[in-house]
Amino acid sequence: MNLGLQMIELQDLYYMMCLFVGPKDSFALQNLTQIKIVGCERLEIIFSTSILRCLSQLIYLRIEECKELKHIIKDDWQNQNLSSTTCFPNLNTLVVIKCRKLKCVFSVSVCKELPKLEALMISEADELEEIFKTEGDQKIEILNLNIVALVYLPSLFHSQGIQFEAAKYRFVQQCPRLSLTLASTPSVMLDIDKICCLVKDFETHAQFRRLFERLQKDSRGQYTINENTSVETPKDEAALGNESTFTQIPEAEHEELSSRNHVMHEFDELVSTKLVDYKNMHLLIDFLVKHPSVLLRDTSLSNRYKGYAYNCLAKLLKFLKTHSVLDVLGSSHSEFVELFKDVRSFAFDKGWLDGVEKRVFFPYLQFSQDALQQLFDSNKQVTEDVEEVSLKINNLTQHVEDLKHQLTSSKAILESLTQQERSILESKVDLSAPIGY
Repeated sequence: MNLGLQMIELQDLYYMMCLFVGPKDSFALQNLTQIKIVGCERLEIIFSTSILRCLSQLIYLRIEECKELKHIIKDDWQNQNLSSTTCFPNLNTLVVIKCRKLKCVFSVSVCKELPKLEALMISEADELEEIFKTEGDQKIEILNLNIVALVYLPSLFHSQGIQFEAAKYRFVQQCPRLSLTLASTPSVMLDIDKICCLVKDFETHAQFRRLFERLQKDSRGQYTINENTSVETPKDEAALGNESTFTQIPEAEHEELSSRNHVMHEFDELVSTKLVDYKNMHLLIDFLVKHPSVLLRDTSLSNRYKGYAYNCLAKLLKFLKTHSVLDVLGSSHSEFVELFKDVRSFAFDKGWLDGVEKRVFFPYLQFSQDALQQLFDSNKQVTEDVEEVSLKINNLTQHVEDLKHQLTSSKAILESLTQQERSILESKVDLSAPIGY
Protein backbone atom coordinates (compact mmCIF):
# COMPACT_ATOMS: atom_id res chain seq x y z
CA MET A 1 0.00 0.00 0.00
CA ASN A 2 1.50 3.31 -1.09
CA LEU A 3 0.78 6.14 1.37
CA GLY A 4 1.49 9.59 -0.10
CA LEU A 5 2.14 11.12 3.32
CA GLN A 6 4.85 13.74 3.72
CA MET A 7 4.50 14.38 7.46
CA ILE A 8 3.20 12.27 10.35
CA GLU A 9 2.53 13.72 13.81
CA LEU A 10 1.18 11.42 16.54
CA GLN A 11 0.36 12.75 19.99
CA ASP A 12 -1.11 11.28 23.20
CA LEU A 13 -2.01 7.86 21.77
CA TYR A 14 -1.92 5.97 25.05
CA TYR A 15 -2.78 2.48 23.76
CA MET A 16 -0.50 2.40 20.72
CA MET A 17 2.34 -0.10 21.33
CA CYS A 18 4.05 -0.25 17.92
CA LEU A 19 4.36 1.83 14.79
CA PHE A 20 5.67 1.19 11.28
CA VAL A 21 5.99 -2.50 12.06
CA GLY A 22 5.02 -5.05 9.45
CA PRO A 23 6.23 -7.45 6.74
CA LYS A 24 8.31 -6.25 3.85
CA ASP A 25 6.42 -4.08 1.30
CA SER A 26 3.29 -4.01 3.48
CA PHE A 27 3.12 -0.25 2.92
CA ALA A 28 5.28 2.41 1.29
CA LEU A 29 6.31 5.77 2.76
CA GLN A 30 8.67 7.04 0.08
CA ASN A 31 7.33 10.62 0.37
CA LEU A 32 7.59 10.89 4.16
CA THR A 33 9.96 13.67 5.27
CA GLN A 34 8.95 14.33 8.90
CA ILE A 35 7.87 12.13 11.82
CA LYS A 36 6.93 13.56 15.21
CA ILE A 37 5.76 11.27 18.02
CA VAL A 38 4.81 12.76 21.41
CA GLY A 39 3.19 11.31 24.51
CA CYS A 40 2.61 7.76 23.26
CA GLU A 41 3.31 6.25 26.69
CA ARG A 42 2.93 2.54 25.83
CA LEU A 43 4.80 2.66 22.54
CA GLU A 44 7.62 0.09 22.61
CA ILE A 45 8.80 -0.13 18.98
CA ILE A 46 8.73 2.48 16.21
CA PHE A 47 10.40 0.86 13.20
CA SER A 48 11.06 -2.68 12.11
CA THR A 49 14.07 -3.06 9.83
CA SER A 50 11.87 -4.20 6.94
CA ILE A 51 10.18 -0.79 6.92
CA LEU A 52 13.41 1.25 6.92
CA ARG A 53 13.86 0.85 3.19
CA CYS A 54 10.70 2.93 2.72
CA LEU A 55 12.04 5.99 4.56
CA SER A 56 14.61 7.25 2.09
CA GLN A 57 13.26 10.83 2.17
CA LEU A 58 12.96 11.20 5.96
CA ILE A 59 14.60 14.48 7.09
CA TYR A 60 13.32 14.98 10.62
CA LEU A 61 12.56 12.52 13.44
CA ARG A 62 11.39 13.65 16.89
CA ILE A 63 10.35 11.23 19.66
CA GLU A 64 9.22 12.63 23.00
CA GLU A 65 7.68 11.32 26.23
CA CYS A 66 7.36 7.70 25.15
CA LYS A 67 7.95 6.15 28.58
CA GLU A 68 7.91 2.48 27.52
CA LEU A 69 9.94 2.88 24.33
CA LYS A 70 12.65 0.22 24.16
CA HIS A 71 13.57 0.22 20.48
CA ILE A 72 13.48 2.92 17.85
CA ILE A 73 14.59 0.26 15.35
CA LYS A 74 14.13 -3.40 16.17
CA ASP A 75 15.69 -6.22 14.21
CA ASP A 76 13.25 -8.54 12.48
CA TRP A 77 13.66 -11.72 10.47
CA GLN A 78 13.96 -9.79 7.19
CA ASN A 79 17.16 -8.01 8.26
CA GLN A 80 19.42 -10.25 6.18
CA ASN A 81 20.38 -7.76 3.45
CA LEU A 82 20.02 -4.49 5.37
CA SER A 83 23.76 -4.09 5.93
CA SER A 84 24.16 -2.93 2.33
CA THR A 85 21.47 -0.25 2.72
CA THR A 86 21.64 3.22 4.26
CA CYS A 87 18.53 3.31 6.43
CA PHE A 88 18.09 7.07 6.70
CA PRO A 89 20.10 8.58 3.81
CA ASN A 90 18.53 12.05 4.20
CA LEU A 91 17.95 12.28 7.96
CA ASN A 92 19.03 15.79 8.99
CA THR A 93 17.73 16.25 12.55
CA LEU A 94 17.13 13.66 15.28
CA VAL A 95 15.54 14.54 18.65
CA VAL A 96 14.80 12.04 21.46
CA ILE A 97 13.41 13.42 24.75
CA LYS A 98 12.09 11.72 27.91
CA CYS A 99 12.24 8.15 26.65
CA ARG A 100 13.22 6.65 30.01
CA LYS A 101 13.62 2.97 29.05
CA LEU A 102 15.55 3.41 25.83
CA LYS A 103 18.96 1.67 25.93
CA CYS A 104 20.32 2.93 22.61
CA VAL A 105 19.09 5.10 19.76
CA PHE A 106 20.45 3.17 16.76
CA SER A 107 22.60 0.07 16.50
CA VAL A 108 25.32 -0.35 13.92
CA SER A 109 23.80 -3.74 13.07
CA VAL A 110 20.80 -2.03 11.45
CA CYS A 111 22.13 1.44 10.67
CA LYS A 112 25.65 1.74 9.22
CA GLU A 113 25.69 5.47 8.55
CA LEU A 114 23.74 8.71 8.83
CA PRO A 115 25.37 10.67 6.01
CA LYS A 116 23.29 13.86 6.30
CA LEU A 117 22.69 14.06 10.05
CA GLU A 118 23.55 17.61 11.16
CA ALA A 119 21.68 18.10 14.45
CA LEU A 120 21.24 15.66 17.35
CA MET A 121 19.45 16.23 20.67
CA ILE A 122 19.07 13.48 23.29
CA SER A 123 17.58 14.44 26.65
CA GLU A 124 16.27 12.80 29.85
CA ALA A 125 16.83 9.17 28.96
CA ASP A 126 17.68 7.55 32.31
CA GLU A 127 18.67 4.12 31.00
CA LEU A 128 20.37 5.19 27.78
CA GLU A 129 23.82 3.58 27.70
CA GLU A 130 24.76 4.12 24.07
CA ILE A 131 23.44 6.58 21.54
CA PHE A 132 24.85 4.73 18.54
CA LYS A 133 25.54 1.16 19.64
CA THR A 134 28.79 -0.25 18.29
CA GLU A 135 29.84 -3.82 17.54
CA GLY A 136 33.57 -4.44 17.88
CA ASP A 137 35.37 -1.90 15.70
CA GLN A 138 32.24 -1.04 13.73
CA LYS A 139 30.72 2.40 14.35
CA ILE A 140 27.89 4.35 12.77
CA GLU A 141 29.37 7.00 10.49
CA ILE A 142 28.09 10.53 11.22
CA LEU A 143 30.51 12.60 9.18
CA ASN A 144 28.37 15.76 8.85
CA LEU A 145 27.17 16.11 12.44
CA ASN A 146 27.34 19.79 13.33
CA ILE A 147 25.25 20.35 16.48
CA VAL A 148 25.00 17.99 19.48
CA ALA A 149 22.99 18.52 22.68
CA LEU A 150 23.12 15.82 25.38
CA VAL A 151 21.15 16.54 28.56
CA TYR A 152 20.58 14.38 31.66
CA LEU A 153 21.85 11.02 30.45
CA PRO A 154 23.12 9.49 33.71
CA SER A 155 23.86 6.03 32.26
CA LEU A 156 25.61 7.08 29.07
CA PHE A 157 29.01 5.37 28.70
CA HIS A 158 32.22 7.33 29.07
CA SER A 159 33.46 6.22 25.63
CA GLN A 160 30.39 7.55 23.77
CA GLY A 161 31.81 11.06 23.71
CA ILE A 162 34.45 10.10 21.14
CA GLN A 163 31.81 9.88 18.37
CA PHE A 164 30.78 13.50 18.83
CA GLU A 165 34.11 15.28 19.22
CA ALA A 166 34.10 16.33 15.56
CA ALA A 167 30.82 18.24 15.95
CA LYS A 168 31.34 22.00 15.75
CA TYR A 169 28.82 22.82 18.52
CA ARG A 170 28.51 20.62 21.61
CA PHE A 171 26.29 21.10 24.66
CA VAL A 172 26.53 18.60 27.54
CA GLN A 173 24.67 18.82 30.83
CA GLN A 174 24.26 16.28 33.64
CA CYS A 175 25.98 13.42 31.85
CA PRO A 176 28.35 12.38 34.67
CA ARG A 177 29.85 9.34 32.92
CA LEU A 178 30.44 11.10 29.59
CA SER A 179 33.73 12.66 28.58
CA LEU A 180 33.03 15.30 25.96
CA THR A 181 34.35 18.85 25.56
CA LEU A 182 31.74 21.59 25.29
CA ALA A 183 32.13 23.82 22.25
CA SER A 184 30.36 26.79 20.69
CA THR A 185 30.85 30.07 18.82
CA PRO A 186 28.56 33.10 18.60
CA SER A 187 27.64 32.00 15.07
CA VAL A 188 25.92 28.87 16.39
CA MET A 189 22.55 30.65 16.21
CA LEU A 190 22.92 31.17 12.47
CA ASP A 191 23.66 27.49 11.95
CA ILE A 192 20.71 26.50 14.14
CA ASP A 193 18.46 28.78 12.09
CA LYS A 194 19.66 27.19 8.84
CA ILE A 195 19.05 23.64 10.04
CA CYS A 196 15.65 24.42 11.51
CA CYS A 197 14.57 26.19 8.33
CA LEU A 198 14.89 22.81 6.68
CA VAL A 199 12.93 20.80 9.27
CA LYS A 200 10.44 23.63 10.04
CA ASP A 201 9.71 22.60 13.62
CA PHE A 202 9.69 25.63 15.88
CA GLU A 203 9.82 23.64 19.11
CA THR A 204 13.08 21.95 18.18
CA HIS A 205 14.43 25.24 16.89
CA ALA A 206 13.64 27.01 20.17
CA GLN A 207 15.13 24.20 22.30
CA PHE A 208 18.45 24.21 20.46
CA ARG A 209 18.62 28.00 20.73
CA ARG A 210 17.88 28.06 24.46
CA LEU A 211 20.58 25.49 25.25
CA PHE A 212 23.32 27.23 23.28
CA GLU A 213 22.27 30.69 24.44
CA ARG A 214 22.73 29.36 27.95
CA LEU A 215 26.14 27.96 27.05
CA GLN A 216 27.18 31.34 25.65
CA LYS A 217 26.01 33.13 28.78
CA ASP A 218 27.91 30.63 30.90
CA SER A 219 31.04 31.42 28.90
CA ARG A 220 30.70 35.01 30.07
CA GLY A 221 30.33 33.89 33.70
CA GLN A 222 26.61 34.72 34.02
CA TYR A 223 25.63 31.35 35.47
CA THR A 224 26.60 27.67 35.38
CA ILE A 225 25.40 24.62 33.51
CA ASN A 226 26.10 21.98 36.14
CA GLU A 227 25.56 22.35 39.84
CA ASN A 228 29.23 21.82 40.69
CA THR A 229 30.95 23.06 37.53
CA SER A 230 31.39 26.52 36.05
CA VAL A 231 31.39 26.36 32.28
CA GLU A 232 34.16 28.80 31.64
CA THR A 233 36.48 31.37 32.99
CA PRO A 234 40.11 30.76 32.10
CA LYS A 235 41.36 30.44 35.67
CA ASP A 236 38.87 27.65 36.47
CA GLU A 237 39.09 25.79 33.18
CA ALA A 238 41.38 23.07 34.50
CA ALA A 239 38.79 22.06 37.05
CA LEU A 240 35.98 21.58 34.56
CA GLY A 241 34.36 18.17 34.16
CA ASN A 242 33.38 19.19 30.64
CA GLU A 243 35.86 21.66 29.12
CA SER A 244 34.70 24.53 26.96
CA THR A 245 35.93 25.89 23.65
CA PHE A 246 34.80 29.27 22.30
CA THR A 247 35.92 30.98 19.13
CA GLN A 248 36.00 34.75 18.76
CA ILE A 249 34.40 36.41 15.73
CA PRO A 250 34.65 40.00 14.43
CA GLU A 251 32.81 42.67 16.40
CA ALA A 252 30.52 43.64 13.49
CA GLU A 253 29.40 40.03 13.05
CA HIS A 254 28.94 39.70 16.80
CA GLU A 255 26.64 42.74 16.78
CA GLU A 256 24.60 41.22 13.95
CA LEU A 257 24.29 37.94 15.86
CA SER A 258 23.24 39.80 19.01
CA SER A 259 20.60 41.64 17.02
CA ARG A 260 19.34 38.38 15.48
CA ASN A 261 19.19 36.75 18.93
CA HIS A 262 17.18 39.69 20.25
CA VAL A 263 14.71 39.42 17.36
CA MET A 264 14.46 35.65 17.84
CA HIS A 265 13.53 36.17 21.49
CA GLU A 266 10.76 38.50 20.34
CA PHE A 267 9.30 35.77 18.13
CA ASP A 268 9.78 32.72 20.38
CA GLU A 269 6.47 33.09 22.19
CA LEU A 270 4.57 34.63 19.26
CA VAL A 271 5.28 31.64 17.01
CA SER A 272 4.90 28.98 19.72
CA THR A 273 1.43 30.37 20.57
CA LYS A 274 0.62 30.55 16.83
CA LEU A 275 0.07 34.31 16.92
CA VAL A 276 2.65 34.67 14.14
CA ASP A 277 2.59 32.28 11.20
CA TYR A 278 5.77 30.16 11.28
CA LYS A 279 6.06 30.53 7.49
CA ASN A 280 6.53 34.28 8.00
CA MET A 281 9.10 34.00 10.80
CA HIS A 282 12.33 33.88 8.81
CA LEU A 283 11.22 36.65 6.44
CA LEU A 284 10.38 38.86 9.42
CA ILE A 285 13.58 38.02 11.32
CA ASP A 286 15.82 38.78 8.32
CA PHE A 287 13.98 42.07 7.76
CA LEU A 288 14.01 43.16 11.42
CA VAL A 289 17.72 42.37 11.80
CA LYS A 290 18.32 44.67 8.84
CA HIS A 291 15.80 47.27 10.08
CA PRO A 292 15.81 46.95 13.90
CA SER A 293 13.93 50.25 14.30
CA VAL A 294 10.77 48.58 12.96
CA LEU A 295 10.67 46.08 15.86
CA LEU A 296 7.72 46.66 18.22
CA ARG A 297 9.54 47.47 21.45
CA ASP A 298 6.65 48.85 23.50
CA THR A 299 6.25 46.38 26.40
CA SER A 300 2.67 47.50 27.00
CA LEU A 301 1.57 45.97 23.68
CA SER A 302 -0.16 42.58 23.99
CA ASN A 303 1.17 39.53 22.15
CA ARG A 304 -2.11 39.30 20.21
CA TYR A 305 -1.61 42.87 18.98
CA LYS A 306 2.01 42.14 18.03
CA GLY A 307 1.09 38.90 16.29
CA TYR A 308 -1.53 40.55 14.09
CA ALA A 309 0.79 43.49 13.40
CA TYR A 310 3.72 41.26 12.35
CA ASN A 311 1.49 39.11 10.13
CA CYS A 312 0.29 42.27 8.34
CA LEU A 313 3.91 43.43 8.01
CA ALA A 314 4.87 40.06 6.50
CA LYS A 315 2.16 40.45 3.82
CA LEU A 316 3.52 43.89 2.92
CA LEU A 317 7.11 42.59 2.80
CA LYS A 318 6.09 39.76 0.46
CA PHE A 319 4.37 42.31 -1.79
CA LEU A 320 7.44 44.57 -1.83
CA LYS A 321 9.67 41.60 -2.77
CA THR A 322 7.55 40.66 -5.78
CA HIS A 323 6.23 43.99 -7.20
CA SER A 324 7.86 46.97 -8.88
CA VAL A 325 7.06 50.68 -8.64
CA LEU A 326 5.35 50.49 -12.05
CA ASP A 327 3.18 47.63 -10.72
CA VAL A 328 2.10 49.79 -7.78
CA LEU A 329 1.43 52.81 -10.04
CA GLY A 330 -0.53 50.52 -12.35
CA SER A 331 -2.66 47.44 -11.80
CA SER A 332 -1.48 46.65 -8.23
CA HIS A 333 -2.12 50.13 -6.85
CA SER A 334 -5.20 49.27 -4.77
CA GLU A 335 -3.58 46.13 -3.33
CA PHE A 336 -0.52 48.08 -2.17
CA VAL A 337 -2.64 50.88 -0.67
CA GLU A 338 -4.67 48.37 1.35
CA LEU A 339 -1.59 46.51 2.68
CA PHE A 340 0.24 49.75 3.44
CA LYS A 341 -2.79 51.20 5.23
CA ASP A 342 -3.00 48.09 7.44
CA VAL A 343 0.67 48.34 8.44
CA ARG A 344 0.37 52.10 9.00
CA SER A 345 -2.35 51.44 11.58
CA PHE A 346 0.18 49.72 13.89
CA ALA A 347 3.00 51.23 15.94
CA PHE A 348 5.76 50.48 13.43
CA ASP A 349 8.62 52.90 12.81
CA LYS A 350 7.22 55.89 10.91
CA GLY A 351 10.58 56.65 9.28
CA TRP A 352 10.74 53.31 7.51
CA LEU A 353 7.12 53.54 6.37
CA ASP A 354 7.66 57.07 5.04
CA GLY A 355 10.68 55.78 3.12
CA VAL A 356 8.62 53.04 1.48
CA GLU A 357 5.89 55.51 0.56
CA LYS A 358 8.46 57.95 -0.88
CA ARG A 359 10.05 55.25 -3.05
CA VAL A 360 6.66 54.24 -4.42
CA PHE A 361 5.08 57.66 -4.95
CA PHE A 362 8.13 59.88 -5.64
CA PRO A 363 7.05 62.97 -7.71
CA TYR A 364 9.39 62.52 -10.67
CA LEU A 365 8.29 58.92 -11.01
CA GLN A 366 4.68 60.08 -11.02
CA PHE A 367 5.56 62.61 -13.73
CA SER A 368 7.32 59.92 -15.74
CA GLN A 369 4.30 57.72 -15.37
CA ASP A 370 2.04 60.53 -16.66
CA ALA A 371 4.33 61.11 -19.64
CA LEU A 372 4.38 57.40 -20.34
CA GLN A 373 0.58 57.33 -20.19
CA GLN A 374 0.43 60.15 -22.74
CA LEU A 375 2.66 58.15 -25.05
CA PHE A 376 0.41 55.14 -24.59
CA ASP A 377 -2.64 57.28 -25.43
CA SER A 378 -0.95 58.80 -28.51
CA ASN A 379 0.16 55.39 -29.69
CA LYS A 380 -3.38 54.11 -29.30
CA GLN A 381 -4.83 57.03 -31.32
CA VAL A 382 -2.32 56.69 -34.14
CA THR A 383 -2.92 52.96 -34.25
CA GLU A 384 -6.64 53.59 -34.62
CA ASP A 385 -6.01 56.13 -37.40
CA VAL A 386 -3.79 53.70 -39.29
CA GLU A 387 -6.44 51.01 -38.99
CA GLU A 388 -9.09 53.41 -40.30
CA VAL A 389 -6.99 54.46 -43.34
CA SER A 390 -6.15 50.83 -44.03
CA LEU A 391 -9.84 50.03 -43.99
CA LYS A 392 -10.55 52.84 -46.49
CA ILE A 393 -7.76 51.64 -48.76
CA ASN A 394 -9.16 48.16 -48.59
CA ASN A 395 -12.59 49.52 -49.49
CA LEU A 396 -11.17 51.56 -52.40
CA THR A 397 -9.20 48.57 -53.62
CA GLN A 398 -12.37 46.52 -53.65
CA HIS A 399 -14.22 49.30 -55.47
CA VAL A 400 -11.49 49.47 -58.14
CA GLU A 401 -11.73 45.73 -58.58
CA ASP A 402 -15.49 46.07 -59.02
CA LEU A 403 -15.03 48.84 -61.63
CA LYS A 404 -12.48 46.72 -63.50
CA HIS A 405 -14.94 43.86 -63.56
CA GLN A 406 -17.66 46.24 -64.79
CA LEU A 407 -15.36 47.61 -67.51
CA THR A 408 -14.53 44.12 -68.73
CA SER A 409 -18.22 43.26 -68.84
CA SER A 410 -19.06 46.50 -70.73
CA LYS A 411 -16.31 45.83 -73.29
CA ALA A 412 -17.73 42.39 -73.96
CA ILE A 413 -21.20 43.82 -74.48
CA LEU A 414 -19.81 46.52 -76.81
CA GLU A 415 -17.99 43.91 -78.86
CA SER A 416 -21.21 41.94 -79.24
CA LEU A 417 -23.15 45.04 -80.33
CA THR A 418 -20.45 45.92 -82.86
CA GLN A 419 -20.70 42.48 -84.42
CA GLN A 420 -24.47 42.77 -84.64
CA GLU A 421 -24.16 46.23 -86.27
CA ARG A 422 -21.70 44.88 -88.85
CA SER A 423 -24.04 42.03 -89.69
CA ILE A 424 -26.96 44.40 -90.18
CA LEU A 425 -24.97 46.70 -92.48
CA GLU A 426 -23.90 43.77 -94.59
CA SER A 427 -27.53 42.71 -94.90
CA LYS A 428 -28.52 46.27 -95.90
CA VAL A 429 -25.94 46.29 -98.72
CA ASP A 430 -27.32 43.06 -100.03
CA LEU A 431 -30.83 44.49 -100.04
CA SER A 432 -29.75 47.64 -101.92
CA ALA A 433 -28.28 45.69 -104.88
CA PRO A 434 -30.37 44.99 -108.10
CA ILE A 435 -32.47 41.94 -107.87
CA GLY A 436 -31.26 40.73 -111.27
CA TYR A 437 -32.75 38.11 -113.58
